Amino acid sequence: MERGRRVRVVVQRAFAVIAAVCLVGGIAIAMLLPVDAPLAQLIYAIDGDALDWVESGLRHALPAWAWTWIIMPLLIRPDWLLPISAGIVAAGLSVSLTRRPKTETARRRRS
Repeated sequence: MERGRRVRVVVQRAFAVIAAVCLVGGIAIAMLLPVDAPLAQLIYAIDGDALDWVESGLRHALPAWAWTWIIMPLLIRPDWLLPISAGIVAAGLSVSLTRRPKTETARRRRS
């Protein structure tokens, strides 16, 4: 039982660190770059061939509809939205793992 609790604490702390990195990174992106810049523009500014590489790789790994219905909507959203969203999800997972179910039952003393 003790080992399971330790693993849970490590995973909870890892999610907390991931949440902090994503939230700080998203806020930094929002402050340093134009607020309405899409994610595709940020990726293109970092590496011009990255979008072509990602598209060709994902088209082989995912069904054809996934590029149109999942990936493209993410690429047209603001560049800060994806890291902020990932940070919120990681923070929620971290908080959820800190909640421990109460295993102790109420004990009554008989007199």
